[in-house]
Amino acid sequence: MLGLRTTIYKVNDLAKAKVWYEKAFETTPYFDEPFYVGFNIQGYELGL
Repeated sequence: MLGLRTTIYKVNDLAKAKVWYEKAFETTPYFDEPFYVGFNIQGYELGL
């Protein structure tokens, strides 16, 4: 078992949150749709 590898944060404004996380982690999302944005952060998924 690898343990938990995904964290999902509920946000009120997905577009603003996406920009904030792009700057904070200096990366772009690997998955970007109007209903979900997913980042790969050192092998872990951060979902918005």
